[in-house]
Amino acid sequence: MEHNGSFDFLKRITYERTGGSEAELKTANMIITECHKYHVEAHLEEFLVDGYEIKNVSLETIDGTFNATGVGMSGSTGIDGLVGELVIIESDEQLSAMDSLEGKIVFIPTRMMVKTYKLLCEKKVSGFICCSGSVYDDIDQTDLEKMTLRERHYQNGKIPGVCIRMVDAQKLLVSRPKEVKMNLQQDEFKLTSHNVVATIPGTTKKHEIVCFTAHYDSVPFSTGAYDNGTGSATILEALAYFSKVRPTRTLKFIWCGSEEMGLLGSKAYTEAHKEELSAYKLCINIDMTGVVIGKDFYMEMKKSFTFKLPISILQVSKFFLNQKYLAELNQLTSLDSIQFPVQIIEDEYVLLDNHHFLFIAKELGFKMVDVYLSEVKQNTLDFLYLAKEQNIKGIQDVRSLSDEEYHKI
Repeated sequence: MEHNGSFDFLKRITYERTGGSEAELKTANMIITECHKYHVEAHLEEFLVDGYEIKNVSLETIDGTFNATGVGMSGSTGIDGLVGELVIIESDEQLSAMDSLEGKIVFIPTRMMVKTYKLLCEKKVSGFICCSGSVYDDIDQTDLEKMTLRERHYQNGKIPGVCIRMVDAQKLLVSRPKEVKMNLQQDEFKLTSHNVVATIPGTTKKHEIVCFTAHYDSVPFSTGAYDNGTGSATILEALAYFSKVRPTRTLKFIWCGSEEMGLLGSKAYTEAHKEELSAYKLCINIDMTGVVIGKDFYMEMKKSFTFKLPISILQVSKFFLNQKYLAELNQLTSLDSIQFPVQIIEDEYVLLDNHHFLFIAKELGFKMVDVYLSEVKQNTLDFLYLAKEQNIKGIQDVRSLSDEEYHKI
């Protein structure tokens, strides 16, 4: 790709291009221009997405104010803000067991998952505080995340929310103020996003379609070079090749907009073309190409981006623990250096490994542990679904066996 035009194209689209923004439309038009260079017809297909603009946000306690960002698409408080009793929630199970929380402001020590948000709506919560990042973040080198609810969240209702840094969340947990005051004012409106669609007609089987897809938008604060400028450039390179080597089947090249907002571009495309979907025989989606310096290095880099989660919300993917190994681990003087690989599966944080360490951490009274996002193997998914069938949820549900019993399984 470096020896062709696509690598230059990748360098030229390395800037923030969030869904529905002018920068996203600028990129869409650049993609069309690139397609035309290869004499391939390409056009825009527009669709509407939800947008917002935060006008004012603040969070206060008796101890002072916190730096906060407003959670997009979560609605607004009254103009004078919202004052309420602070309720700290550590798990969905705890939240489910509580009575109505009407008038309360709830603190969730993690990101806002769909299941949790639905429960907050059912409990009639007045406002919520969530957090992001790590307690080890260098404030001068990192931005406070701009969180946005997706339609799957706010189809259950609107609850004004703010996001604070993990280090401030830690302070909030220590001070445990009885009341907090939050103010969030935002305008919500519709934006126009676009898919870019290019077509190379087939020869002998032109009524059958193979499509190449990649999203070309980015998240806030990101130049989107890797995610997913690389994928966008890759399918452009494929288009360049097939513009010279005519394919048997018709090829569609679809650059999807607003993927980072909830796969909105691909959903809009399938809805607009539902009458012809039976003609599509294969879809090849490219979401990031060319891991830098190899997979192992990349995974080690990912481990450096840790954040904290409550032990109580981690869904396990293991049935049994080895009592002999647990006894050996009990000799450890510290678990501070242990990091736990997790992944978000069906709106839950799933623990992928280190179950024995997590058990010890829980026995030692740890409430929170350091985690990092990691890849999921198929056998882990198999164990996960079997665990759920047997109602094995948290680490407290995992049975410990003797060394002999453990190795028989």
